[in-house]
Order: sequence, then C-alpha cells, then structure tokens
Amino acid sequence: MSALEIQAIDSTYELAGQLLWVPDRQWGFSAVGREDHPGLCCGTANLQKPVIMLRGTSSLPPKRYENVNWIMEPNAENGLNKTTSFRLEPKPFKRRRIEILIDNRHIGSIPKDDLEAINQRLVQICAVPMEANVE
Repeated sequence: MSALEIQAIDSTYELAGQLLWVPDRQWGFSAVGREDHPGLCCGTANLQKPVIMLRGTSSLPPKRYENVNWIMEPNAENGLNKTTSFRLEPKPFKRRRIEILIDNRHIGSIPKDDLEAINQRLVQICAVPMEANVE
C-alpha cells in the first residue's frame, strides 16, 4: 500500500461532479440488502490518475462528524431519492472503472460551485497522507 497525499483535485476531468451507483464490492464491503451506494466523482488527484470518489450513505452522521461529511438533499439535477451524506474520505478509483460505470449507473450531477467547495474541503482534510488502494 502506498500513501496518497492530496494537494489538489483537478475538477476539469470530464466526469467530475457526476453521481453514480457504485457496486459495494468496489467500495470494498458488502451490506445486507444493498448492492450499491452512490458515489460522487470529485476529479483526479494531484493532476494525475486516479479518480477521487466519495461514497454516499442515507445514514446521517452524528453531530460530532458533520465537519467530515457533505450532506446533499435530493433534487432533479442530482437524481438522489433521499438525503445523502458523503463522507469526506476520498477513495481512489481507476479512470476506466468510472468510465464503465457512467454508461448504465449514472444518477445525476451536482453544480460546479458545490463540487469546488467539496474539493476545497477535501484538500484541507487530506493534506496528510491517506492509504491509496486504487480500485
């Protein structure tokens, strides 16, 4: 395992800001009664590969964890069907994996301003190395 320190997130990647249904096995776990969880594509890390994704869940975080979660309310643009909490814990994915998912697992997208705010917060949080298992 290598450590990935996020110094910048390039949101010009064509799929940045897109929401996808990502199979749970690609997140690295299984959940009873669930096959997938929403994922937000944030862009690419440090102007290179991999693609940075955030996993969403319908469980809202306790108050003490609000600063490390991004809450999204459902709307027509993002395609979410309920309030979703995205933990600001980036998971690197290979570009090709995301490009395959976009074809039949696309949910919607978020406004560019929201994406920029999320990415700024991620860079603040991830200025220290994180484990990087690129899926």
